[in-house]
Amino acid sequence: MIFINIWIIFFLGLLAYFITDSLSVSLVFFTLYILGTIITILLKLNKEAIKIFQITYYGSFIYALLCYCYMYINGYSFLQAWDGYSVYIPYTAELLHSNSIIELINDIYSSPKYSFVGSILVLFVYVGKLSSYIDGELYVTIQNSLILVASLTSVIIYKIFVLHNIKNAYRWTLLYSFLSIHFYLSTFIVRDMPIAFFLILIIYLSFKKNSTNKIVLMLLCALLIGSIRVASGIFALSFIFITLIFKNERNNSITTFIMFIIFLLGVFQAFNYSGNVQEIFDRKIEAYNMKESASESGQSVVAKFNILPLGIRHLSKALYNQLMPIPSWRHMMYSSTLPESYNIMNFPTMIATWFRYCMLGFIISGINNKFVRNRIFSNRMLFYNFITGILFLAIQSNSMGHRRMFGVYPIFFLISLLINELYDEKRRKQVMLNSTLFFLVFQIIGFLKIL
Repeated sequence: MIFINIWIIFFLGLLAYFITDSLSVSLVFFTLYILGTIITILLKLNKEAIKIFQITYYGSFIYALLCYCYMYINGYSFLQAWDGYSVYIPYTAELLHSNSIIELINDIYSSPKYSFVGSILVLFVYVGKLSSYIDGELYVTIQNSLILVASLTSVIIYKIFVLHNIKNAYRWTLLYSFLSIHFYLSTFIVRDMPIAFFLILIIYLSFKKNSTNKIVLMLLCALLIGSIRVASGIFALSFIFITLIFKNERNNSITTFIMFIIFLLGVFQAFNYSGNVQEIFDRKIEAYNMKESASESGQSVVAKFNILPLGIRHLSKALYNQLMPIPSWRHMMYSSTLPESYNIMNFPTMIATWFRYCMLGFIISGINNKFVRNRIFSNRMLFYNFITGILFLAIQSNSMGHRRMFGVYPIFFLISLLINELYDEKRRKQVMLNSTLFFLVFQIIGFLKIL
C-alpha cells in the first residue's frame, strides 16, 4: 500500500508540473501531503482514517488540476471564486515580505484591509513563501493548502461517525467527501473551508467526555474561527455552551432547555450585529461585492420571504437555500458576463444538490416517525447540536449558496445515517426514490422557468 501511494504521489506531482508548468506546485503538493500524513500519524489515527485523508487529498487535487486546465484553455485568470483572485491571492503576495509569524500577524491586524480577511492569510502566506523559493506560483499552491484542510476535515467527519457507531463509517465519509458540497468547495480560494474545519472539530469535541483540555481546545477553535470571520466565531461559542450545560447531568432538563433558548437568542443578536458591522465594511470593497453577488443566484426570490414574520422568515430562507440551485446545473450554464464562475467545471454542484435532497429526505422522514425520532434524539447532545445547526442555517439564510453553511452539514448527514440504519431495505429505497423524484420535479420546474 505504501508503494502504491508513493507512485500515486509521484505521478500526480509530475502531472501537476506538466499541466501548470510550475515546479513549486509539485513541491507544495509533496510537502503538504507529507505534513498531512505526519498529522495523521501523530494523532494515532487508524488505517481507515489515514486512507480517507489520502484519497480525499488525491481527489481534490485532481479536480483542481482539471479546473486549471479548463481555466488555461479558455484564457481565464481565475475560475469559480472571484474573491480568491481579487482578494486572497493579491493580499498574500503583498504580505510575503514578512520575516516572522509575529510580524505577519501584526501586519494583518494593523490594517483594516487585511484584518477583514483575517488569520487565514497566515496559512496562505507561508505556502506562498514555500512557493517563492522556486517560481512563486500562488494560485494552485494556495488551493493545495485548502485541499489539505478539506482532507483533514474529512478525517474529523469520519471520527464523528465512528463515535456514533455508524456502520461502514469509512464508506459514508468518502461518499460525503466526494458527493456533497464539501468536495466542490475544497479547491475554492476562500476562508470557508478553514472555518468549517474548526467548526466541525468543535462539533466532534462536543460529543466527547468533558475535560479541561477539551474545553480549552474548543475555545481555541472558536478563537481561530473568530480570527477568520468574527460572526462565525461568535456562533461557534454556542456549541461550547451546550457542551458545558448538557454534559452536566445535575442540571434539570427543563431549566437546561430554557437556558439553551435564552443563550441562542443572545447569540442570534450578537451574530446579526457583528454580521451587520462586517457587511458595512464589505460594501467598501465594491468590485468584490459585485462579483460575489453575480456568482450566486436566487437573491430576488429570497427577498420575497422578508414579508414573513421573524423566525419563520429565516427558516423559510434556510430551507429554500438547501433546495438551491434550481435547476442544479444552473452554475454549469455558460454566462457571457461571468464565464469564469458559470461553466462546466461546476458539475459537482449538480451532484451535491441531489445529495442534499436525499439527506433532507431521510431527516424529514425520520422526524415524522415517532419511534425513529425518539431513538435518534435520545442522545441529548445530538438533539441540541441539531437545533443549533438549524439556527446556524437560519442566520446564514440571507447569503445564497452554501459556502457559509456547510460547516454544520455533517450534523445533518450524521442524523440521516442514523435514521438510515433504523430503516429496513424497503424503507430506505422508498426514501431515496421519493427524494430523487422530488429533486427531479424541481429540476424540471427550474428548466421550464429558464426556457
